[in-house]
Amino acid sequence: MVYDVDNTSRTLGDDDFIGRLDCTLGKIVSAPGGFKAELTTKDGKNPTAGKIKITCEESESRKEVLLITMYGEHLDNKDFFGRSDPFLEFWTIPNEGWESMLLFRTEVVKNTLNPEWKTFRLPRRHIEAKVIAKCFDWDADGGHDFIGEFTTSASELESGGVYGQPLTFPLINPKKQAHKKNYKNSGKIFLKKCHAMVEYTFLDYITAGCQIHFTVGIDFTGSNGNQATPTSLHFSDAFTPSQYSRAITSIGRIIESYDADRLFPAFGFGAVTPIPHLEGRVSHEFPINLNPSNPYCAGIDGILEAYNTCLPQLQFWGPTNVAPIINQVAHFARAFMKSTGGRSASSYFVLLLLTDGVITDIEDAIEAVVQASRLPMSIIIVGIGNADFTDMNIWTVTTAFSNHPRLATGRFVISCNSYRCEIYPRAAPKIWHDVCSRKYRIKSPLTIGRTKFHHQIHVIAQDLLKLEILSMPKI
Repeated sequence: MVYDVDNTSRTLGDDDFIGRLDCTLGKIVSAPGGFKAELTTKDGKNPTAGKIKITCEESESRKEVLLITMYGEHLDNKDFFGRSDPFLEFWTIPNEGWESMLLFRTEVVKNTLNPEWKTFRLPRRHIEAKVIAKCFDWDADGGHDFIGEFTTSASELESGGVYGQPLTFPLINPKKQAHKKNYKNSGKIFLKKCHAMVEYTFLDYITAGCQIHFTVGIDFTGSNGNQATPTSLHFSDAFTPSQYSRAITSIGRIIESYDADRLFPAFGFGAVTPIPHLEGRVSHEFPINLNPSNPYCAGIDGILEAYNTCLPQLQFWGPTNVAPIINQVAHFARAFMKSTGGRSASSYFVLLLLTDGVITDIEDAIEAVVQASRLPMSIIIVGIGNADFTDMNIWTVTTAFSNHPRLATGRFVISCNSYRCEIYPRAAPKIWHDVCSRKYRIKSPLTIGRTKFHHQIHVIAQDLLKLEILSMPKI
């Protein structure tokens, strides 16, 4: 709202209304040279005599990261045969009702009580306040053994110790401390080096013309239920869109502002389709507009229209295979890299996979992710409905991808929980992806379709894309 204020009153009721403007943050940051638009009347229907231009810039402090190298000595041995396989996790300290959030997890250093981890990055803004660092002994079954923890902060890490001695953090195991009289610590962690640097952010690249290319993959397997029945996750009526529609709308509306042509390929998987060359066979990669020669939909509304049109023409089947769609988006990204010689950061590809159950082709999916690990793309997997997504933990960096011989160095940071599994590329040679500042402060597991769905899923999408989806080095 724009007003002409010509008095000292703190209210606007006695001031002259000039015009209003409704737009998204995406439109503002993605407009070269600034966003320009006409002001409208209060009801937003008719233009007024004025125009407005909005420019924005990002605070330099948001771009600063700390490059940190740590090592440990004399850690507790948690393995009966051999030695511990330690790794570190950094968590925010819960406050004001917000739960603790995972900021970063190091790689696993196998079979040693004196590990040294590779240099890693922590955005300074995440650790201005104190954070908790936890040390674990990695176990293949995911039941990692807790060794100990310590607290630190950005200012402490930058101090680097005193009198030339490295900064030392005793690892404390509270249970051992409470039950053992002579307990001192469970080993020590040392800061080998720490220095700050500036990383280019999402806003830098968007304002320079980087385009986000958005692709949707939708689960049409039989476990979703008959779309004509109210219990189906694909069910909709005149008043209530399906749970899949709501997910597409809530995430897609955020993303589409960053794509200039707003043409989005959308695919389905796990169904028998009427497409001639696929007829009678289960397909795990078919265009939902049923047009194999042109899978693109015009905006999020186009995706929703194609989705609702194809639903009654599909026969839900299975299993839940996602590797073909991951490979398809990787093909888009690879073609772009080839066309630019791998030297341009003008395009980034985001795949949103919506599924109601645990992925079936997990080995093929992991291979697809590894093959894509050097490409400018991210994958978001959102679980729909009430299924148990615990098995999604297979995607964690310490299981599926740890020390994979063909994974681009440091390429993936993966966060999983009962409603989503998000794969964030990090530290690729030319393009990487910085997890955003709020880290999804959602207190309870999200079940799409419940009362607070729109608020919560917008938090996910905005945190993913609002100024922070990419952190690319200068090219």
